[in-house]
Amino acid sequence: MYTNTNALSNKMDKLRIFVDEKRPTFILITETWLSSEISDSLVAIPGYVLHRQDRDQKRGGGVCVFSRGLIHGHDVKITQFNDYVMPLDVDMIWVRAQISMVKMQMLCVYRPGYTTHQADQTLIEVIGHALSSDLPTYICGDFNYPQIEWSNLTLSVNNAGASDFLEAYKNMNAKQVVDFPTRFRGVEESLLDLILVNDKKLVCDLESCAPIGKSDHIGFSS
Repeated sequence: MYTNTNALSNKMDKLRIFVDEKRPTFILITETWLSSEISDSLVAIPGYVLHRQDRDQKRGGGVCVFSRGLIHGHDVKITQFNDYVMPLDVDMIWVRAQISMVKMQMLCVYRPGYTTHQADQTLIEVIGHALSSDLPTYICGDFNYPQIEWSNLTLSVNNAGASDFLEAYKNMNAKQVVDFPTRFRGVEESLLDLILVNDKKLVCDLESCAPIGKSDHIGFSS
C-alpha cells in the first residue's frame, strides 16, 4: 500500500483502522511531516516495524515504510540501504526486504515541486540505479510532475524538470503503472503519485484507496 498523508501523526487513528482491515505487507507513505520531536511510539502500528526518513531542516516532507513483522509464519527481514546521498530538498528511503526465500527492494520518494536541477538529476540517477537491479524493485512516491501525460509519454506543458525525468524514464528498465489521478484539489485532478517497477508483472490489479483523513491524495494498493 502507498499513500501521501499530508502529515501523518494526526491521522494515525484512521490509518490504523485501514491497516487493521486490509493488513498490507508494506505501507509506504510520503509527506509524513515527522521530525525528531515525534517518537516512533506516537506513530506505531501494532504488528508493524517502522522505518522513517524525516525532514528536520524545515516543516513538511518526510517518508516512511511500515513492514509487517510476520507473513504466513515467516519473519519479514528488512534492511535499510544507505549507499547514497540525497539533496536536502528530496526525501527518500530505500529498503530491502526478504520473506522466506523471496527478496525485493522498495524506494519511497517525495519530490516537492520546487527542487533544483541538481536534485532532480541525482534522483534520476538513484532511481535508474535501483531499477537496474536484478531484485524485484518497487519505487513509489509523490514526484510532483503533473506536466507528464503518462498515457502517451508526452508533456502537457513545457517544464524542464518533467522533460528530463520523462526522457530518463524512456531509457530506463521501468514501467510506470498508475493510470488515474492521485491528487484532488478543488476541481483540479493530477497524477502526481507514481509506481515505477522493473517488471510490469510485479503489480497486478492496482486499486485506488480512499485518502487517509483529510489528505488531498488518494492511495493505491495491489
